[in-house]
Amino acid sequence: MKTTRILTVLTAFILVFGLAACGSKDDAPADGDQPEEVGFTGSYLMGTGSATGNYYNFGNAVCTVVNQKTGANLTVNATGGPTDESILETIRAGANAITYTPPSHGELFAVSMERYRREANII
Repeated sequence: MKTTRILTVLTAFILVFGLAACGSKDDAPADGDQPEEVGFTGSYLMGTGSATGNYYNFGNAVCTVVNQKTGANLTVNATGGPTDESILETIRAGANAITYTPPSHGELFAVSMERYRREANII
């Protein structure tokens, strides 16, 4: 579970900063030229991890960059995490809303496989 979270953060980090590095000097506006409008406006909410975790801070940084580059109004919302304890911790940290985090595919599949192995006398 912890390895999955680390890989998820690492993948997101690589995608965000990898795509940012895809531009070249030729793409930069010449002196006096204005960059073209992106056309990404409006208000959006991005679910992150619990307010005390790394996902929340990373999500906040992503929102700041997106808002500066696009003019959109992107804000973060703490998801509260997958357990009752992490949800309570997020509420105590001052969250005014919680987004439910459902079980991952891996967690659901693990339960199904465990049941299958028990029924097939593999365990």
